[in-house]
Amino acid sequence: MFSSNRGKNSLITIAKSFSIPYDQLPSAKIHQAQYSVIQDMAAQGDRVIVGRCSDYILRELHPINIFIYADIKTKIARCRSRTGSNEDLSENELKKRIRNIDKSRSK
Repeated sequence: MFSSNRGKNSLITIAKSFSIPYDQLPSAKIHQAQYSVIQDMAAQGDRVIVGRCSDYILRELHPINIFIYADIKTKIARCRSRTGSNEDLSENELKKRIRNIDKSRSK
């Protein structure tokens, strides 16, 4: 149904009904813009870049990767301080949500 031969001039075929050059997809344009900005910023000097696959984009520069975390009690306290009064989750429900978010971030 969906096929790709990813290269700069590759075509994306969707359900064999039409094709679009990969570099014309909105997501490809966003990726290229982010890639360019990150490369330009790194060329100007030291930076702290959070996410955006910057560790991969700048892999040739051997960036320092830092992972900041907190224990579960601190995470729960932070969530409680940031939620509105209309969101009343039990501690177990909150722990489950936190674990799900942490798990999705680790991928």
